[in-house]
Amino acid sequence: MTENLETIRRIDDAFTAGVERGEFEAAFDTGAVAADFEGYSIQREELIDVGKDRVVGVLKQFATGRGSGAQVELELEYSLVYDLRDGQLVRIRAFLDRAEALEAARVQE
Repeated sequence: MTENLETIRRIDDAFTAGVERGEFEAAFDTGAVAADFEGYSIQREELIDVGKDRVVGVLKQFATGRGSGAQVELELEYSLVYDLRDGQLVRIRAFLDRAEALEAARVQE
């Protein structure tokens, strides 16, 4: 595993665990999510080191809606492009399409 993949895996694991424990409610408004959904979780599907200090993460969010009483199941797949500099995370970009995230990550800025 590359150093960049290991860095992002550690950050992602800590963030996901914190969200599931409710530790990031103020910063990310997960309290609003928790009020309308139960069983909220994030699952990492894949991490791809695309070089140039960039990693693409493919993730899924799961929850069951309870706000309307309809018990609607939510499953959302999305991708994040993580930009690193000197081993530190400096930017995250979100995409609903995996192919778009991979293309954006491979484009030289």
